[in-house]
Amino acid sequence: MQSTAPGQNRTGAAVTPDQIDRTFEAVDLFKDAERRDPAELLGNGKLPKFIQFKSHRDFVRETIARETQLRKDGTEFVPGRGGGSIVDRLSEAVIAAGSLSSTVADTYGWTPGTELMRADVKAA
Repeated sequence: MQSTAPGQNRTGAAVTPDQIDRTFEAVDLFKDAERRDPAELLGNGKLPKFIQFKSHRDFVRETIARETQLRKDGTEFVPGRGGGSIVDRLSEAVIAAGSLSSTVADTYGWTPGTELMRADVKAA
């Protein structure tokens, strides 16, 4: 890993005196308000490994499979769907005519080069 030159941040951009001042202000505020050492958060200055630009589908599937399937029914937590909770009844009523995301996906039309501005969409 290449180290940064003095006066530059990790991206190689120049660090401004204003950025340095804000950093010291945040450190002082953390010391005064939290009564803790900022090194607890800042550590040794090394950043963790960055997220990789690749498919994360397996990770997402594993995470969802591990989640506890509890829902709220009044003041109680009940297992999964089918408990007859008000949330379940509302959910069934909303999706009775079809999935909302399917409706949105069915009516969406992508036009190349117009991601930021479309003539047929008026700004609010």
